[in-house]
Amino acid sequence: MLAARYAVLSLDLPGHAFTTMPRAADQSLPGIAQHVGALLQSLRLSPTIVVGHSAGAAIAARMLLNRTIAPAALVSLNGAFTGIPGLAGQLFSPLTRLLASVPLASHLFAWQASDASMVEHLIRSTGSTLDPIGLKLYGRLVRNVGHVEAALAMMAHWDLEPLQQELHRIREPVWMVAAENDLTVPPAQALQVSKLLPDARLTLWPLLGHLAHEEKPALCAHLINSVWDKVGLAMLR
Repeated sequence: MLAARYAVLSLDLPGHAFTTMPRAADQSLPGIAQHVGALLQSLRLSPTIVVGHSAGAAIAARMLLNRTIAPAALVSLNGAFTGIPGLAGQLFSPLTRLLASVPLASHLFAWQASDASMVEHLIRSTGSTLDPIGLKLYGRLVRNVGHVEAALAMMAHWDLEPLQQELHRIREPVWMVAAENDLTVPPAQALQVSKLLPDARLTLWPLLGHLAHEEKPALCAHLINSVWDKVGLAMLR
């Protein structure tokens, strides 16, 4: 349905899924934003609407601030714009840096993912419920050593503080979508971030978790179509 109205580019982050892993240092927020920008440039694409989920929303915001992209709007699906608060946040980065530096850590995690119950527990911990096909696909993903290595490297080099300080410079409308049962990025964070943005539209999806767009893809498609009707078409005229 989406492709009938406009072209859709869906991409994996560098090193994630089955893409090539860049240098570990490039897995920072600025580094990933630069890699994604280079991809768009090589494809000669300039997106009219950008949709980012979780860390992808923060990457899109970084690219927007860098003027690598100039969309009509940004749609943030459970966007991870702030770090983990409190003691957990203080321990998170050092711990992931340690794990990322241990060569066998990604192999161990991928090996543990061979247990289907481990994958089910991982998905449940996000607050989402997926069907058997979704669980099977996630199992294939997290059993990929390269993907795990890239995810650990990204978490080890992640620093959102500079982005938070610049969010007030984003003038484009941002649709901040939060899910009521999100256990990864609490919906209260969307409200906090909305207050930092000059033009934020806050939407709460009830009874869904961090993977809300996969639980209810039609709901997500309807939102994107609505954003397109509001701002996307006007940009192309």
